[in-house]
Amino acid sequence: MVKAVKAVFLDRDGVIVRGKIIKKKLYAPKSLKSFFFYPKVVENLFFLKTLGFKLFIITNQPDLANNKISLETLNQMNEILKKKLPISQIYMCTHSQKANCICRKPKTYLIKKAAKDNHIHLNKSYLIGDRWSDIKAGNDAGCKTIFINRKYNENYPTEQ
Repeated sequence: MVKAVKAVFLDRDGVIVRGKIIKKKLYAPKSLKSFFFYPKVVENLFFLKTLGFKLFIITNQPDLANNKISLETLNQMNEILKKKLPISQIYMCTHSQKANCICRKPKTYLIKKAAKDNHIHLNKSYLIGDRWSDIKAGNDAGCKTIFINRKYNENYPTEQ
């Protein structure tokens, strides 16, 4: 029998990677030259790993479907994340905001898929996000959530 593990699910843009904020709205980086981690992210994620957490990125990346970034660039960004961070896996929705897919946060599909694939105990796990949709997905999946308030001009989570 496989032992269930605890995890931290992390949003990418605004949590791990700096986006561009224009008029209090976050825009994901679209090139490698604008792809930077927030300070202390590397050290903090390695620390979480020493505490026994498996780390996963759960991210919406609609810029691919909206033709604002190439699949090659997105894959290169993912390789940087995997090379520099102790991430077990990246789960990514690349559909547009209008696609009504099953995998786009605030839906829980990608979190639950990661949990099933990796024997994760969701009630012993955390989701860290900077948008209401991250927090809703984490709460609805049964995780504890941590909201990073970047003061965007949008709705805030109603529960954390």
